Amino acid sequence: MSSLEGVPTLEHATWREMFLQGSSNWASSGRWEGLNPSWDKFFSFSCLICKRGSVSHTNLSRCSKCRLAYYCSSKCQKKDWEHHKCLCPLLRSVLDTLPPCEATDNSSWRRYLTMGNSVLNVTEKLQQERKPSYKIHPNDKDLWIRQRHCHVCYYSPAAPRKECDATKRTLIECPHCNDAACCTTPECQEQFGRVHTADICEKYLIGLAVLVMSMEQGNVLSAPSLSRMEQPVPVLTDWRDYFRYKISDHDLPVPLLKMPPVMAMITDSLSLMMTLLHCLTMAVPDVMSKTNLSIHVLGADTHEILNVPRYEEILHWLPQLQLLTITFVGPNLPVETIGTSRDSVEDICADCKKKSRIRLEFVKKMYHETVMEPPYPSNSSIAIANEQTILIPDIAIAANCGLHDKYTGFNASWEPTSKLLARMDVPVVYTAYTEEEGELDEQQLRQWGAKVFVSNTKNPWRGLRPFPDEFDCTKFYYNNFFFTVTKGLAK
Repeated sequence: MSSLEGVPTLEHATWREMFLQGSSNWASSGRWEGLNPSWDKFFSFSCLICKRGSVSHTNLSRCSKCRLAYYCSSKCQKKDWEHHKCLCPLLRSVLDTLPPCEATDNSSWRRYLTMGNSVLNVTEKLQQERKPSYKIHPNDKDLWIRQRHCHVCYYSPAAPRKECDATKRTLIECPHCNDAACCTTPECQEQFGRVHTADICEKYLIGLAVLVMSMEQGNVLSAPSLSRMEQPVPVLTDWRDYFRYKISDHDLPVPLLKMPPVMAMITDSLSLMMTLLHCLTMAVPDVMSKTNLSIHVLGADTHEILNVPRYEEILHWLPQLQLLTITFVGPNLPVETIGTSRDSVEDICADCKKKSRIRLEFVKKMYHETVMEPPYPSNSSIAIANEQTILIPDIAIAANCGLHDKYTGFNASWEPTSKLLARMDVPVVYTAYTEEEGELDEQQLRQWGAKVFVSNTKNPWRGLRPFPDEFDCTKFYYNNFFFTVTKGLAK
């Protein structure tokens, strides 16, 4: 059984061996330069830069000051020094501020990490007062949150406990996945297999393989299918249905596509498009006959506009569509997109070029600061502040938005946007990383007066790339894992 939930019949039996063989240069090549921080992920038992570790039979050394960053060589450490020299004293201040760790279970370990994260936030603010441009990247905080520890007793070599001598207790890494360990006590070694199961181990390895393959390519693999359906197909159920039609319709050999890490990347990159199609069939009855379709992507940033041709996947499943207009709106859009639009996307298949086109709009503002209040003109356009116009959406989506979160400020910024969208009476899809986050999002939307069209539910079109939970080493989350759909105002 594959650990890629939703596509158990597609697992390639020897994928791990193929991955290790295909990445044979990983342990020796000098061309590994790392990924853009937006796509990089932290692995506790891997080199911070090149991700080498036990899987590639590479010994690591840790930073002697913060005791949290690990490197495979002086070359990788020097490459990271310009950044780490600012971060290192902040991490060290957390260790110096907190009392010795006394965590013995997940709840107490979570409390300890949360306390440290609070200290890190305070020290970051103090640093910003001295240097306003300084900002910790989320990956930096992972050095603290996802630090090395025993997955049974929660011993951490960076924060020794009162009752044990750090020099007498070490960690033994899982030789298969490069992201788990137990300490040298007999009790923990005996229980490790029950905590770190084969399924969990494979999920960790899939995550590492995705990162390494991305480094080989220079970016995360993201590609739509190659051709357009000649006729609309019946409603698809999940990724199994998708690959029943498309397994031979990608620019990849089928054996490679069946490897869980590759499938994880493909599904992760297409999750937003297939989630939109899924919700369109529920919320827009005439979607199969529409010739023009307008989609608003809310809170858009680099992730949403990466590899724009992947949005062609929507055209491939709606063959009657002649114009697909996608409007990306969000204050975190890259500067170069401000006020721009593109009348076409060149990198699409010949059939789509002949029969239809994709138009893109980029608005670097909050949605509620951009869009006028309804009612709208009869020409189906919305006037916005800088005298541009954007089409009224047939559907809008806010991916992994965390609108319930009051601590990050997301809640305050999403409230006026969500209320405006409810007054606009258009279907809006809100996705979440976990079931709990999805439930909190739905509760918040109801409090804001939105009418819930589809209650929080598990998304059959979630990305299949597993991301380890920040606090619980036995849990994982996924892009667009759960979704809620609203439409209009509650009575």
